[in-house]
Amino acid sequence: MMELLASLLERAMAMALLGSALVAGIFFAFSNFIMQALARLEPRAGIAAMQSINVTVLNRGFLGLFVGTALVAMLVALDAAL
Repeated sequence: MMELLASLLERAMAMALLGSALVAGIFFAFSNFIMQALARLEPRAGIAAMQSINVTVLNRGFLGLFVGTALVAMLVALDAAL
């Protein structure tokens, strides 16, 4: 039983690590080149592009990754605290 729990914890840690790395990569790309590209546009075009990005990012893939990673990381942290 303990081996099963240890295996599940290892998998959860790996999932939290991978999810965190993916989210960090998304934030890095956004802040590094997407924001710079938007800054080069005329204000109206930049606003329209940012609003389009805001609508597009709200999808199952991104939200699942973002929220799922946070939940798995909280479970791993809870296990570490106990």
